[in-house]
Amino acid sequence: MFITQIKFTYIHLLNVIAQFFVDYLMIKYWGPNSVLYFVLSSFFAGSLHPTAGHFVSEHYIFKPPKNYTAFVDTPPIETYSYYGLLNLVTWNVGYHNEHHDFPFIAWSKLPVLKKMAPEFYEGLPCHKSWTWTVVDFIFNYDVTMYNRVKRITAGKAARSTVDFNDNSK
Repeated sequence: MFITQIKFTYIHLLNVIAQFFVDYLMIKYWGPNSVLYFVLSSFFAGSLHPTAGHFVSEHYIFKPPKNYTAFVDTPPIETYSYYGLLNLVTWNVGYHNEHHDFPFIAWSKLPVLKKMAPEFYEGLPCHKSWTWTVVDFIFNYDVTMYNRVKRITAGKAARSTVDFNDNSK
């Protein structure tokens, strides 16, 4: 939402109404603990919990280049991987670059993929600790909410510069 903002429309309003309706049904039929479970799940996914560092570590640039405009053809790497112990309890979600390269490989096989192709993954920037990632995100003034790569085509349909209907040739 910091990079590409969208306008609030009726479909968003319908979503909010549907969410409140489902919350009402959950409380009525399953009790308040069912909603508390989802609230706490959101807290652990995006808070000061160590595993919450996965979102920040995967999507924010921690060593941004001085001049983003110099990277029109080859922008800085957009995602970072994490190779720590918490991958054991998060279904290897830390193998983020590997997942983006091969999204249909099972999560359990991503470490095998990394071992099979070290020439592609060994030199890439990565994180060794999700906890330290959260601390760094909070206290490092060089890392802000805007430290994400924004593609020129973000929010737009990709367009070809080639006219395939040009019969003049």
